[in-house]
Amino acid sequence: MKRVQLFTVMFVLMGANVFARTKKEKDQNSIKEMCGCFEVTFNFAETFNYSQDSLYKPSKTKVDKGLGMGPIGNR
Repeated sequence: MKRVQLFTVMFVLMGANVFARTKKEKDQNSIKEMCGCFEVTFNFAETFNYSQDSLYKPSKTKVDKGLGMGPIGNR
């Protein structure tokens, strides 16, 4: 009986490992296909408040843009 349980556990773990590996490979291929130049926007804002400090003044919200290059290489 213990052998049957052991083989069942091994079979399930091997199946999970194969699934994880194929998902990782799909993710890697999807990232590699995103080749090119992308415009990105960054929104900087404080997400906390020092309400106990009477001298604290929150900084202004800032928006900035930039160009980013997608991965090029091993396909």
